[in-house]
Amino acid sequence: MEYLAQINWVTVLIATVVGFGLGAIWFNPKVFGTAWMADLGKTRADFTTGPAKSMGLSFFTTFLSAFGLAWLIHITRALSLVGGAKVGLLVGLAFIATSYWSDGLFAETKTRLIAITAGHRVLMFTIMGAILGMWK
Repeated sequence: MEYLAQINWVTVLIATVVGFGLGAIWFNPKVFGTAWMADLGKTRADFTTGPAKSMGLSFFTTFLSAFGLAWLIHITRALSLVGGAKVGLLVGLAFIATSYWSDGLFAETKTRLIAITAGHRVLMFTIMGAILGMWK
């Protein structure tokens, strides 16, 4: 709990905003958004939750991810741009991507869909890790 007093909340918020912004770029129809929706078998009209609720919850979960990653970077003392990026990459590959892949295999999810969603998270965690490692 002593780490909570030392955490740089501004850096966690910056990493959150950058990670969330990456999603806006990644899932843009001109990048991977069209392929992502096609592999889901959906169109924009099929999404009924509403963008405000989905984006709000997504921002919150990205914040929780940034916080957890900041804590891990602190514990591992990977307090540099490269060190933080390595921790983020490790988390993205070893935990996030492998979980998506395993779940996708059982759900018979298209490989491209797994690659799009997992690739986004791996890159997001790597970039957030670099930010969090750089700004202690």
